[in-house]
Amino acid sequence: MTVSLRLFRAATALIYLIVTVGALVAMGLFCLFLVAVKDLPQVPEPIGRINDTPGTEIFSADGRRILLIGGRETVALDDVSYAFIQAILATEDHRFWEHRGINKLRTVKALWITLFESGKVQGASTITQQLAKNLFFSFERTYIRKFRELLVALQIEAQFSKQEILEAYINQIPFGVGAYGIGEAARTFFGKSAGELTLVEASLLAGLPKSPTRYNPFRYPDRARARQQVVLQRMVTTGMISREEATDAGTAPVDLRAQGRSLRVDSYFLDAVSSSRLKRPCNRALPSWNPRWI
Repeated sequence: MTVSLRLFRAATALIYLIVTVGALVAMGLFCLFLVAVKDLPQVPEPIGRINDTPGTEIFSADGRRILLIGGRETVALDDVSYAFIQAILATEDHRFWEHRGINKLRTVKALWITLFESGKVQGASTITQQLAKNLFFSFERTYIRKFRELLVALQIEAQFSKQEILEAYINQIPFGVGAYGIGEAARTFFGKSAGELTLVEASLLAGLPKSPTRYNPFRYPDRARARQQVVLQRMVTTGMISREEATDAGTAPVDLRAQGRSLRVDSYFLDAVSSSRLKRPCNRALPSWNPRWI
């Protein structure tokens, strides 16, 4: 058998192998798609309806109402401080205006870390993906759940403008101590409207959604200020503010609302109840949530 014939056969076998593997991968992806799209939730229209939720009442064992969550009003994007918009984008998704629901670079990086660095699971969620996740899915980390999240994120991006998506997002993210959405957060922590937030206040609030209990400024002011520094550094890195502005904001005093300390500053109970509710399977948008389900 000549060398050229051997090379030809080897090349042919390699091509067959590649085609076979490719076909199996395509078949697997198709099956994954069929499983993921089953009972895929409908995105509400307009998307702002996701915030039209009734108040959720939490009762003690003896029947007394001890907490009311929700029943909030939506704050229009134009009525929110520009400093907060910059801060939340720099922290959560600085390419928000550029991508179409998925940040390809962050997704590839996260996939590489997840697959090749043992014990690490890296997230790569854009604001649109977070909106989809917070609205429709539990926080269980499975590949099917992530794939469904991607599909809904793409649907949201195709159906709504960036302004509508961002407005819906900032009106439903948790800030801790029972404050959901930037309107409630501004009033709870600073006693002012969302449009009156300064860079100092906005950068502090933008750091809270990562872990509202851990960074609760009423209970852990040092942690909250340390997290604020991370937000300010992100704003500098993304070119949203200068280093001098970040230094001034990072060293300026934070004037928390005095009445806020009389509120329930330990949100462990609230976070546990909210987490328990969010972990229950749900295949429809939150406006159908019965306030007495908890």
